[in-house]
Amino acid sequence: MSWDEKAREYAESRTYEHLPPGENSRHAVGVVRGARWQREALLSDETIERAARTMCWQANEWEDGQAVWETPEQIAEEIGEWVPLARAALTAAIGDDDE
Repeated sequence: MSWDEKAREYAESRTYEHLPPGENSRHAVGVVRGARWQREALLSDETIERAARTMCWQANEWEDGQAVWETPEQIAEEIGEWVPLARAALTAAIGDDDE
């Protein structure tokens, strides 16, 4: 089930007693739109690069926390290699890996 389908199922399965009659379906549409925005934000290039940077730094630190690299070029090259892994991890996390 895709991210959007999960959001729609969740929203439609809830009854929001504080809403006036007929507003539940409009609220559900808002939840689905919010989930769609969140999915797009999670898979944006900026988010994926941040995740890749974090994964890269975590994998390349000495035990004392000191980074392994010495030049910005080395860092940029190494982070670039983590981008596909970060994209795959985020895609799997939201359940879109089977598309």
